[in-house]
Amino acid sequence: MKQENISILSPGERFEFKGFDWIVLDNNVDGGVLAIMTSTWNGEEYSFDDDGCNNYAKSSLRRKLLNELLPVLGEDNLIPHEVDMVADNGDDRYGTVTDRVFILSCDEYRKYRKHVPLLPEWMWTCTPWYISDSGIGYIVRIVSTGGCLNNYGAYFSHRVAPACVFNPKNLKLHRQVKMVEVKGEDY
Repeated sequence: MKQENISILSPGERFEFKGFDWIVLDNNVDGGVLAIMTSTWNGEEYSFDDDGCNNYAKSSLRRKLLNELLPVLGEDNLIPHEVDMVADNGDDRYGTVTDRVFILSCDEYRKYRKHVPLLPEWMWTCTPWYISDSGIGYIVRIVSTGGCLNNYGAYFSHRVAPACVFNPKNLKLHRQVKMVEVKGEDY
């Protein structure tokens, strides 16, 4: 069995890690390999936020990813990634968070759209539609089954396709090389 650095994978290539299938979006992000799950996490729906807030930094979905999925994947296997929560209209008051497991922003979805799998269900992004001065911001951007960006209330439930930046220093690909005998030819 041959071991190779995970960073040799090209965008669009798939691999399995910790029982989940992943697809590479970029093999050079934050010094690692940015990948997204090829299907929804646990096949379940999650609200973006149980209280209906569209601020990903404070969302129940982010807490769930960090508390439930991160321990399964292992912190040492992942590189921290800055998640930009700029609103669809450019308002950047929510700022950024740095996480090892996260969901894509609309800008990341647009950048990597060619390789982001279209799921049979709508999936969350971390991008708020707008940030309200009155504190009533509850609309979040989602990706439809056809790949269009839409808006939905944070208190509703949709699917989640987590993303991570995999650490190439800690993860190696294991590929089997199969030898094939060719008869009748001298090489």
